[in-house]
Amino acid sequence: MRPDLIAPEKDLRRAELEFARSLDAVGKAVTQTEEGAYVRASFLANTVADTYEGLEMVLRRIALDVDDFLPRGADWHGALIAQMSEPADSGRLAVVGETTAYILHDLRKFRHLVRHHYAVDLRPALVEENVVRMQEALTAFRRDFDAFVAGMNDLAG
Repeated sequence: MRPDLIAPEKDLRRAELEFARSLDAVGKAVTQTEEGAYVRASFLANTVADTYEGLEMVLRRIALDVDDFLPRGADWHGALIAQMSEPADSGRLAVVGETTAYILHDLRKFRHLVRHHYAVDLRPALVEENVVRMQEALTAFRRDFDAFVAGMNDLAG
């Protein structure tokens, strides 16, 4: 594996592991009360947000270490996804496909909702939908990332 792709691989493995551990832990929690349901929804919302941030870290590392460019400005998070879903002039292949980028944009919006103190307004159904979206995102991101690494290694010879 190219040296500049080792850290992103580790970040992705960490995000996958933490998400799986969190789902396992919350699955064992008792949610028989309204308070328990709130704790579950809050925990899951933060788990999805944390996992999204882990995936974003993979993209940030590639932007910095491979592209030598990280977007700036108010919408840098969205611009980063767009940057990583297209090949770069430098020869870097697209890191994620169009479908994965679409899912990441949805999860980015959910992360914003969670991180900017709107968690109290989260409906459990919305949280559960985003848990499913994150599971889809992790599967798609892993598939795209593995193809990206293989392609970049092929280019490097």
